[in-house]
Amino acid sequence: MSTQTYLIDTNVIIHLEDNKTVEPAFSALTSLAAKHKVDIFVHEAARDDDEPIEAPVRFIDEVAAHAIPLTDTIFDSLREDYPGFDKWWTEKCVKQRRLCWIIEDDGIAGLLVRKDETGSDTDAMEKANKILKICTFKVRPERRGLKLGELLLKKVFWFAQKNKYDLVYVTTYEGQTSLIDLLEYFGFTHTATKEDDERIYEKRIGTRAPTPTDGDNRFDVHRLNYPRFAIVPDTAAFGIPIKEGYHDILYPDLKQQNQLDLFGALGLGGGPRRPGNTIRKVYLCRAPSNLGPPGSLLFFYKGKSSSSPSQAMSAIGILEDVRYARSTRELLQMTGGRSVYSEQDLEGWRASAESPVKVINYLLAAYIDPAIGLKQLQESKIITEHPPQSIFRIPRPRLDDLLSQIDLGFQA
Repeated sequence: MSTQTYLIDTNVIIHLEDNKTVEPAFSALTSLAAKHKVDIFVHEAARDDDEPIEAPVRFIDEVAAHAIPLTDTIFDSLREDYPGFDKWWTEKCVKQRRLCWIIEDDGIAGLLVRKDETGSDTDAMEKANKILKICTFKVRPERRGLKLGELLLKKVFWFAQKNKYDLVYVTTYEGQTSLIDLLEYFGFTHTATKEDDERIYEKRIGTRAPTPTDGDNRFDVHRLNYPRFAIVPDTAAFGIPIKEGYHDILYPDLKQQNQLDLFGALGLGGGPRRPGNTIRKVYLCRAPSNLGPPGSLLFFYKGKSSSSPSQAMSAIGILEDVRYARSTRELLQMTGGRSVYSEQDLEGWRASAESPVKVINYLLAAYIDPAIGLKQLQESKIITEHPPQSIFRIPRPRLDDLLSQIDLGFQA
């Protein structure tokens, strides 16, 4: 049977490009199309009007479910865990044209399927207005340990905040302990268990900064409300200068270059390196300056560089803790699970009791877009004179000025 294709001028639905929509006509059209199994698509020329705001994360691509072959090996374990998976994928993901985020490396290394929902049509316990459901969250077994799940979750958080979702939720089973630990670390709570023992984990995405109460661990408040963070009168803030090479490793999303191969370019194929653009990070230095308590804000200043941004504040972090490594062995232990550096890199620091290495653990909270250049920082008196060479404190009045120049995605 031949397939017929119809091109419908939008002026049939929209009166000669004015704003008087013909809702009954459009409703009748969609009903008729559904009755005769005719698909309706949005033309690329009009797609920009409805497209969500992207939150680019390097190494993650967006594709439609129908473009992913069911022969990919990432589906093998899903078939084992979920009887009837192929039918579900075809009926729910392919036919409904769900969008996916994938990480590729000789096939798909990580997969996340998303779906938009509303409070009137959701399995979530909180019936919010705008809901992002994560239908499938999978990392290929042999790629676990490389923080790809955290990379995908970062994409979820930043996308949800940019597009003003009220709620994000994930469904999974009790045996998925690594995923559940990751979700709970970043503030998802177990709200219900379905009849088939599938668990629902939900996280509220607010539009205002969280408000800690007396006695709260400030870092935990930031972590559980990520990517939002608390800003209160006693919030401490510091500027951290960082050289171009280290900046490119810690923040590859900001590196001005062609798209990298995730594992080949970073040495992940045969070594312990991890993608640098995850959430939990570690910064190494020997700066003598002290930092504030856990939960302090860190503003990373990229020094003079051959590529943009140069001499500019580019990223915001949330301090977890500071430790001192007095041997290479201690340095390896302290950076395990977070460091993007190889063992050879860490040995090069030559940590010793006489010359310890400062290990700064923190969360990447946001990129500063656009980055704030040196001249603007000097005019705001955030940087007083010459470009900084060491960690420096940002006084509270200057912090308020700095935050006012940054679109955080929530009301501070």
